[in-house]
Amino acid sequence: MAKLIYTNGDSWTAGDIVDPELFGDNFAKVNDPENRQYRLPRVWPHKLGKLLNTEVINNSHAGGSNDRIVRSTINDIIGLLNNENRAQDLFVVIGWSSPERKDFYYKWDKNAEGGEWECLYPAELKHWKSESNELNDFFKLYVLNHWYEEEFITRHALNTITLHNFLKNLGIKHLFFNAFYEEKEQVLNEDAHQLFDPNELQQYIVEFENKINKKTLERLEIDNIIKHYHEIYKGNFVNKSFIKFLLENKKYKQEELIDYHPTELGHQLWAEFLQNKINEKL
Repeated sequence: MAKLIYTNGDSWTAGDIVDPELFGDNFAKVNDPENRQYRLPRVWPHKLGKLLNTEVINNSHAGGSNDRIVRSTINDIIGLLNNENRAQDLFVVIGWSSPERKDFYYKWDKNAEGGEWECLYPAELKHWKSESNELNDFFKLYVLNHWYEEEFITRHALNTITLHNFLKNLGIKHLFFNAFYEEKEQVLNEDAHQLFDPNELQQYIVEFENKINKKTLERLEIDNIIKHYHEIYKGNFVNKSFIKFLLENKKYKQEELIDYHPTELGHQLWAEFLQNKINEKL
């Protein structure tokens, strides 16, 4: 049995849950440090740790991208191993976010020494607003004119392959799942908060392959990348997304989604589901 479970993801792993006494229903405060003590015990990583009687690290970030998940997970695992943790004592669970989210490095002050990572989230085109007009203009230009399935599906496959091979080469057992995804056409034509389509991201990628001919995949040099992604999916993914699990679960009602995210009950049910999957891997 693993001595430490490391988890990473977006708000479906971090928890889109806020302390009502401190923040009311202001979900913009979900990542606030003062909300951490209230939020973390109510989400599936902590509940999974209790079920398995195992210590848990949850480095998820609400609104985070898959780019961030890979970057921070690799950085954290290296740190854990450098701190005398053994690879065989670790188990990693990753909840992938919707693949169209993309990180850019941005300097708020071009004369400053350092900047920060900004996650551009096309599904929030109608709602997302930065303090920087320059970033707002760039965001709109990117989404409306330079956002393509070929890019974000390839990036998602590469992120998956990179993290899987990193953990595999270290001998660290791991389990992946897709939290949710949002189709491009829906994002561009509908309100972002109406997009919880129960179809699987895996099926979406298959449909993408069928839509683009083999020669195009070869010309873009992604044919073998997509093929390898499918192989990893078969061996290391939970074959059901978090959102589909909830929509199909008789103990859970879709209207119980709060701010379009799972309630504490949803997190408990998912933790119990993952417990069985992890026991199969161990």
